[in-house]
Amino acid sequence: MLAASRVAHFGAGMLGGEAGQAGLAAWAMAVAGRVDGFYVAFDLDALDEAGGWAVAMPEPGGLSLATAVSAVGILASAAAATRLGLLGFGATAAMVGHGRDDAATVQAIATLAEAALA
Repeated sequence: MLAASRVAHFGAGMLGGEAGQAGLAAWAMAVAGRVDGFYVAFDLDALDEAGGWAVAMPEPGGLSLATAVSAVGILASAAAATRLGLLGFGATAAMVGHGRDDAATVQAIATLAEAALA
């Protein structure tokens, strides 16, 4: 349903390359001209399960943390072009205390937040 909709979506494979990140940047700049501000909500389930993240539903073949940080940075840069800029950042689906790498997950959240709000 998502693929058939008008919702823009960028998968892990696409964002892992320069062309995909350029596409995200172009989309974000086009949207930035039509909105008053951005809010970035990042679902930690999108991160590749190989990271051992403490998340609800680890994603096989998901985004590397480096790719996720780059994508969030691209959105933050586009948000800077709006009148209000980046209004906020939120990370969702953390499941700290459920037997996975809690410390790495908390650090990943901090790194993503820094990319969004720096």
